Amino acid sequence: MQTLLAIDSSAPLLQLGLLINGKFSSLSKEGKNGHGEIIFANINSLLRQNNISYDDLTNIAVIVGPGSFTGLRCGLSAALSIGFAKNIKIVGIPTLLALSLTQKNKQNFSILLDARRNQAYCQRFFAPAKPAEKEKLIEISLAKKLPNILTPKKINIEHLSRFALNLDNKNYPPIPNYVRPADAKKQTKHIIKLAEN
Repeated sequence: MQTLLAIDSSAPLLQLGLLINGKFSSLSKEGKNGHGEIIFANINSLLRQNNISYDDLTNIAVIVGPGSFTGLRCGLSAALSIGFAKNIKIVGIPTLLALSLTQKNKQNFSILLDARRNQAYCQRFFAPAKPAEKEKLIEISLAKKLPNILTPKKINIEHLSRFALNLDNKNYPPIPNYVRPADAKKQTKHIIKLAEN
């Protein structure tokens, strides 16, 4: 039996998918105070609804970004903790690639995702899940001039689950893909030097 748990915590809406021998079910929840408080409760609920336990999982797919820094960390932490505890294969799917899966039968298009601050994450695709270039962060004004721009509202968690089932985690590692550097900067002023022995 192949049983895949898919986790998308890159946006305000937490999306979970469960694919059991080809049969799909899902659960979505808006986290008022962030995904950290609700992610495991909702994973537990989805598993119970399908009469399975963590021991029945064989695969995990998690969105790795770009997206909400905090949300991505919650999803990755959940995936990694379950995967390591149960020795389950984990694959990490970039957000824009996951969004490209919503564009069936389309070719030569760009996926655009709002990055705020008048910027957007952008990536061009030959076809769904077939990138023509790496993700980049560009100004919204420039992004709007690109040809064949598509702006899907959210990831289709079922499409993601079915795509991820047989992927190799060497090609899709479960590591953060922030694209934009973190806002937190290393402290360089007023550093206290430790005494040397």
